[in-house]
Amino acid sequence: RATLRDSLVREQAALAEELEQARGDAPDVAGRARQLERRAALLTEAADAARAAEESATRLKEADARLADAAYRA
Repeated sequence: RATLRDSLVREQAALAEELEQARGDAPDVAGRARQLERRAALLTEAADAARAAEESATRLKEADARLADAAYRA
């Protein structure tokens, strides 16, 4: 019985540590989930902005090439 009890105490301590790590600096797991959801949304927005900037750079490069071609022909 003592061995089983010690095993359960160790398992409970390990689970408490896992829960603490999952919470991070949030007051509870649900709070941590909200933090992670906000972070994911910010990362998604940043990725969208990076894609838009890349597309704009490509369009600018193409427009510059057309302008140079038109200037050469003129």
